[in-house]
Amino acid sequence: MKKFLLALCLLCLLAGCSAKGGANHSTGSYAVTNDEAKSDYDYESEPAPSPGQSLSLEQSETEKLVYTGWMNIETKDMESFLPEFSALVSEYQGITQNMQERNYGERRYISLTIRIPAKDFENFIEALRSGSGSITGIRTDVENITRRYNDNEIEIEALETQHARLLELMSKAEDLSDIILIEDKLTDVETRLNILKSWRSQMDEDVAYSTLDIEISEVSTYTRTSFGQRLKEAFQESWIDFAEGMADFTVGVVYHLPLILLLVVLFFVLRKPVGKLFGKIGSRKKKETKE
Repeated sequence: MKKFLLALCLLCLLAGCSAKGGANHSTGSYAVTNDEAKSDYDYESEPAPSPGQSLSLEQSETEKLVYTGWMNIETKDMESFLPEFSALVSEYQGITQNMQERNYGERRYISLTIRIPAKDFENFIEALRSGSGSITGIRTDVENITRRYNDNEIEIEALETQHARLLELMSKAEDLSDIILIEDKLTDVETRLNILKSWRSQMDEDVAYSTLDIEISEVSTYTRTSFGQRLKEAFQESWIDFAEGMADFTVGVVYHLPLILLLVVLFFVLRKPVGKLFGKIGSRKKKETKE
């Protein structure tokens, strides 16, 4: 009995050390407070890129980086833009987490959150830039959670070691009071292990899939953001106007085709008689001039 109590005391001491090492994970999600998250980021990561600088997704296997972003897109035709956008999300194997649509008069606004594989995060954003919509605002952020992830792993390993020792003690226990004490401790350790493993799964998912919040607005006139954007829109609109003009011309020709055919026939029928008539008139004028 004394040996078991001594062993349990040692295990409780180890558990206290383990809990102290993992105190940052005691409440909430794996990112417990903004101050702790900021501290971890400042300690482990490089300075965040400036607004005009693209994020580099190259990272070593030991780094745990979480990429997030926000984007505002304008479109003049929501019905044609949405299938294009959905096809792009499918092409990059993205996942739409939530979607909300609002109507103000005849205008539509759509808010949605998508998850994109981290390796394709930059490529997906560039593909959106090249699409038919007009991007009026964009922000991208990166958070280094390596330190928290490693702390979580250390606590899991310590608790798994403690769990194995408790199981060993359980197999040797004979006294009922010892068995009850060990079972209570096993329950506490297993509960804590499940929580830590759940946080690890969430962190793995956040590292593997970047999050992008998107606002899509239907407008009658695009917000002018830059010379390049205006040049792109002018080029697109010029081709649209050209295509519409050619379509109108073709429809007009088909609509007046009977009249055009009649004029062509009259031209060939009357060409010789009219030519001879003008020839005779010309000859008479020459004779009158000579006289």
